[in-house]
Amino acid sequence: MAEHFETFGKWLGGHSGYKKASLTIHRYLPFFKDIESRWQSIPEYSSLLTAYDVSHLRRQLLPMKWMVESDLIQIDLSLKAEATEKRLIHNILDSLSEGKVKKVLLEYHDILNQSYNQSAISLRSVRLALQPAKQLLSEANRHNRIIPNQSDILSLLHRVPGQRNALSKFVGFLNEAFGQNLRLPSPTKRASIARRKRLKEELILLLAEHNDSLKYKKRLLGVALAYFHDLPLIIGQTHLHIVKSDPSGGLAFQFKGHNYWLPEDIRNRLFASL
Repeated sequence: MAEHFETFGKWLGGHSGYKKASLTIHRYLPFFKDIESRWQSIPEYSSLLTAYDVSHLRRQLLPMKWMVESDLIQIDLSLKAEATEKRLIHNILDSLSEGKVKKVLLEYHDILNQSYNQSAISLRSVRLALQPAKQLLSEANRHNRIIPNQSDILSLLHRVPGQRNALSKFVGFLNEAFGQNLRLPSPTKRASIARRKRLKEELILLLAEHNDSLKYKKRLLGVALAYFHDLPLIIGQTHLHIVKSDPSGGLAFQFKGHNYWLPEDIRNRLFASL
């Protein structure tokens, strides 16, 4: 590790200039010493990610850049994305203080986790389901309620109408687990616009991703069908029946006897593996 640190120092001088490097290199010594105490040498990226998480490694930008350029590690983008989602999920769970309200959220998280472990949903889907659940529980808690009631749902959706669909699974959980009779109001025009905007943003992010996993393809298909044809997101998780490649360059997707067209960008990500 001493040799690694010396090599990093020379690299830092070439990268930032030797005067600046001599003034700043001490900042990175604790990181190198901690790596040495844990592994004696530089481990695989997955081990670094487990020990430090993405946010900590981001603060070690230059040592990480040096490790990559020196072929000491290879960054796995899918592992990095997964670690980021886990951190965000932890932050959501940690945002509620210990007590009965948090226990409800943890029970819901356990159910979502079961679906994730069965590859039915992604970690991103877990996070996107937990966030509005936490908001609804917080809304109820403001009125000294553990379990939300109908007025809490209406109050939350008045502020954030775009969360209606994301709340549906949690409302179903509350009804089943606590004997409630809660229901979601019919979507308003404002909610539909907010949902479409959110779907568009997610579709852009998904298309920018370089991911070949089945989870990714299911999510992309679901978001694309929801955005272009207002179909439920869950369809992407359960139906992968490609009818044919469309002459236009897109693809035709069949669901309940109807064909739905999707554009070429979606086809290019899905068609090869489906």
